Amino acid sequence: MIGTAGWTAACAAAALLGAELAARAWLRARGRVYVHRPFSRRELRIATDVLPGLTPVARFAANADGERGGPVPGAPDRVQRWCVAGGSAAECYLLDQPETWPAVMERELAARTGEPAHVGNIARSLAPCVRLAALLDRALAHVRGLDGVVLMVGASDLVAWFEAGAPASPGPRSSDLGSEPRLDDLADEHAFGPFRWLRPRDTALWRVVRRLRSRLSPRTEVRERAGASIAGHRARRAEARVVRDDAPDPGAMLEAYRRDLGALLDAVQRRAPRVVVALQPWLDAPLDAEGEARLWNFGQGSPYRGPIDTYFSSRLVRELMGRIEDATHAVAVERGLETVALRTAVPSDLEHYYDLLHFTPAGAALVGAEIARAIAGDSSGARRTAA
Repeated sequence: MIGTAGWTAACAAAALLGAELAARAWLRARGRVYVHRPFSRRELRIATDVLPGLTPVARFAANADGERGGPVPGAPDRVQRWCVAGGSAAECYLLDQPETWPAVMERELAARTGEPAHVGNIARSLAPCVRLAALLDRALAHVRGLDGVVLMVGASDLVAWFEAGAPASPGPRSSDLGSEPRLDDLADEHAFGPFRWLRPRDTALWRVVRRLRSRLSPRTEVRERAGASIAGHRARRAEARVVRDDAPDPGAMLEAYRRDLGALLDAVQRRAPRVVVALQPWLDAPLDAEGEARLWNFGQGSPYRGPIDTYFSSRLVRELMGRIEDATHAVAVERGLETVALRTAVPSDLEHYYDLLHFTPAGAALVGAEIARAIAGDSSGARRTAA
């Protein structure tokens, strides 16, 4: 016969099983995707010896909708509500939250229109357009009172092409739009699996409990010497065995990018009444030795997955970023969307960029102000196009 201890264990196991199944059903019924875990907090203590142009502490705070940003001020239908999406230049990972260009855009919009504004940041580093389409189609579905989305994309697709060795023809395309999309590396919290019984942190129950704890008793995660790994990446680039100054005809890559961007814009237009495409600027001036020493990415392979010995020259990267910008503008205009060109708004120097693509606080301030001017209908320095 089963003793009291056995019955107790069996009842506990059944209760856990029931709680897990209930948590999975609840998550799937809600079907929500959050780019950042709601109410999460981080404090990045920047390695300023590696990144001297950045503020020593970069704070991160997510709101109830999983956006990097504050709570929506008042009812969503009474606030200018925008979301920012794209890659690392939009994510502004190493910048203090008030210094990010979406935060600057929020303040500038409120000042220019005299109305409350909210700008939530749901950008993700190294997310190419084909994957952003799946992410945003779901992440924007539960955002109430959305007035528009600002997209800044393109560089992640180019980085992915270089990491693959700049192939003459792109590999198989995947829309990631299946019923069980692969979102774990893009969304911190979502209703899709895989859930695993034998790993507590991979259960639905863990996700529900973590969400409640974040809301009721938020904790700040502290990361020391954030950005320090860039020093090693720079050293490997400087010591690279091969620096390629040419690449196969990028026509096939650009055509794939145009298709993927079109699918992304279609997905976002289904969720937002207004879509603005911010054309990503980059450090476009020829670089001296100091400037070249700041570079660390655009290699054949990812520096985060292991050592690489082949990189692409800054001249080639600048040229192809121009081709990406042209393609981005053309696809947006074909769909009648507004574009904001930013290269003339951000000086191409190391005061405004800390590497080839990423903004310092000074650069982010100019980007946020220029996009706000375009949205408010007063863009003097940038190209603003609606076809």
